Amino acid sequence: METRKLQHAVMLARMLNFTKAAEALNLTQSALSRSIQSLEDECQIRLFDRNRNVVSITPVGREFIRHAEAVLRNEAELFDMVGRSVRGEGGSIALGMMALAARTILAPMMIEMIGKAGFHADVVIGQPKRLLAMLIQESVEICVCTSLDLPASSPFSCVRIARLPLALIVRAGHAITQLDRILPADLESYPILRTRPFEFDHDMPTSVEAMPLKRPAVSVEDYDVLMKITANSDAVWITSPVAAREGLENNSLTQVPISWHSHRAEFDMSAYYLKRRTLSPLAERLLDRMCSLGNDLQSA
Repeated sequence: METRKLQHAVMLARMLNFTKAAEALNLTQSALSRSIQSLEDECQIRLFDRNRNVVSITPVGREFIRHAEAVLRNEAELFDMVGRSVRGEGGSIALGMMALAARTILAPMMIEMIGKAGFHADVVIGQPKRLLAMLIQESVEICVCTSLDLPASSPFSCVRIARLPLALIVRAGHAITQLDRILPADLESYPILRTRPFEFDHDMPTSVEAMPLKRPAVSVEDYDVLMKITANSDAVWITSPVAAREGLENNSLTQVPISWHSHRAEFDMSAYYLKRRTLSPLAERLLDRMCSLGNDLQSA
């Protein structure tokens, strides 16, 4: 049953006049008549009674038109959904993000997308190991986490989002800000704060050589909590300055370079997705936006 014939029947049901319905459909009256006759023959039911210039809908025709209108609405909704999906404006997506990615790039992305019809996102915040496991299970389409040293045979494609510095974040006036050069031993007297549990250090090779191996006093994936603890204690928070931007901007916190290595302490934040899967248009759009936001982070 062709959708075109359903459209013809619905228009005739509205107009109850072949001439007016044909004009509305940009058809000749004879073409519309043939289409309606063909539809009735195909269904083996009479939809309309014709009596000279008078057209009326049969009882079964009235029920048929009701269902035909529903089919046409569903078709229009389907085409609208497909169009939005092709443009990367609608649909559902599941994302995995480490806490720093969620803090820095998630909100701007969602603000841009939240008003798009049919858009829905489920976001899981977690550590790299958990996120990559979810990616393998295909419970997320993209995960954003610390860049990992993965073999070429890994099932993941990787796109670098940003290269970010690491620093020591302390309260304003902290004693270590008076030191010309800070060594790991200088931190032994102070509690260490992290967003990552100690046992996950091997996931981030750059951090192993950049950070002391002292176990954190507190590790929690909540930057507001970490900022509050740092600003009101002698704790040393090891993180990227972008994670502590609010505290640094209001001068309650200050950053101290990690200086016990000759090279700059930094790490990459990257997006991962499965090599064997085609990204949805929505995922491609969000990935492009992540890269743009990552460039903004690096230049801030």
